[in-house]
Amino acid sequence: MTFRELRTQFSYKVIKGNDRRYISSVTDDSRKTEPDGIFVCLSGPCEGGEDYAREAAGRGAACIVAGPELCGLLKKNWREPGSALIETEDVRAALADLAAAWNGRPAERLEIIGITGTKGKTTTAFMLRGILERSGRKTGLIGTNGVWTGREHRSLRNTTPGALLLQELLAEMVREGCTHVVMEVSSQALKQQRTAGIRFAWGIYTNLSPDHIGAGEHADFNEYKACKMKLFGQSRRALLNGDDRYADEMSQAFSGVPLVARTEPEKGHLCDYARRLQVFGRADYRASQIRLWREPGVFGVRFWITGRFGKMECRTPLPGRFSVQNALLAASCALECGVRPEDVQKALEDVRIKGRTEVVWQDETKTVLIDYAHNAVSLQSVLCTLRSYSPRRLVCLFGCGGDRDHERREQMGEVSARFADLSIITEDNSRTEDPKQIIGEILSGIHRGSGFYRVIPDRKDAIRYALTNAKRGDVILLAGKGHEDYQETGGIRRPFSEHALVKEICQEERRNT
Repeated sequence: MTFRELRTQFSYKVIKGNDRRYISSVTDDSRKTEPDGIFVCLSGPCEGGEDYAREAAGRGAACIVAGPELCGLLKKNWREPGSALIETEDVRAALADLAAAWNGRPAERLEIIGITGTKGKTTTAFMLRGILERSGRKTGLIGTNGVWTGREHRSLRNTTPGALLLQELLAEMVREGCTHVVMEVSSQALKQQRTAGIRFAWGIYTNLSPDHIGAGEHADFNEYKACKMKLFGQSRRALLNGDDRYADEMSQAFSGVPLVARTEPEKGHLCDYARRLQVFGRADYRASQIRLWREPGVFGVRFWITGRFGKMECRTPLPGRFSVQNALLAASCALECGVRPEDVQKALEDVRIKGRTEVVWQDETKTVLIDYAHNAVSLQSVLCTLRSYSPRRLVCLFGCGGDRDHERREQMGEVSARFADLSIITEDNSRTEDPKQIIGEILSGIHRGSGFYRVIPDRKDAIRYALTNAKRGDVILLAGKGHEDYQETGGIRRPFSEHALVKEICQEERRNT
């Protein structure tokens, strides 16, 4: 197949050579360029783009695809007769299109449901996939906890992988017989156009709060929000969490009329409550009569869902109002896809998600949960939720990631000091930063609250301390790492499983008593 025969949908012009060369592969890494392959250069002239293009040509690339500025520089002295130089206005969109074309445009043979938002993407995705699978629809999954191709699970470095890997995974799902895919769509993926060209069957919005703002991520909150909104310009149908303050703005990016899901408002000021109750009644799908579901090993919720299908009672073993919001979104989408209500009920009751308010140990003294909360909003949400189950003492063990937004460190410290009885500050993924510096920034927030705290830099030692010094009735939250099975320090990832460590320490403690 030649470059011209790939059925590309992006516009381009040939600057040097021709587009009739047979193609062997597509890559955006000059080091991985194969003879007769296409190299898409995402870097500009000031980012080493010229060197990368020449390296790819030296490796036998049939075509070099680059932006106007780099092509303008290269064409002045291009002496690579075996490599065509192809110019396009948007190289990231071109990469996504080439990746799709090279893999046979798998998205056209799948019902792809995209989920975006700051919190709740993973939980909603797992719930929805579980419902679809129970109904007999073979469903792939792409997100923070990895990828399920229909045959096996694999880890991912990014919530939404790059365009090349994404299209390869979708093609694999087609081969494995998947009919549906549930995908977490991150703001970075939308910014970098990793999903460009995909027409989502559904776009689902969970919520929005400041996150991923800083060097290498988003310039400010408005850019972050604008990137999230892009999903709805690529979606045939839209489903929004109407409880969130930015839902109306998200709806403006959708060309049609979105479906709205809301949870019954909590009672507050009489006039405000009446207004919110009126808005709640107009929602397409509604969750009401929300109450705690507590039994050994379960911190869950019960609630009723009402919609165009009728009404049904549900329960899920995940705690809090935010879990109801996630379950409502998953159920609403599934019901719109034709799933039977009884399949929705059973799947929500059975859902278990690694590292998402997950109960990993319970004995006569303590209950231990692991959660991925790694910013102040998420941490406050999970701590307030756990508080509602009336623990004797609420213990929060956490750290903050290195090479990320510095403001969240102080914010998380303050939240833990205000909402936990005991905060244990330790290391998270410090990456290339000094863990002591990160802990120092956390402490500046801790000192704003009234809770007790203890600093134990080594995370393994910190977890051992929390578990072996537990008091009867303690609920211990290990926050920040969630599903991760590694710890990154000094720029190196090393195996580290909180799940295995908790089990090891607690079993050892039980043997010694």
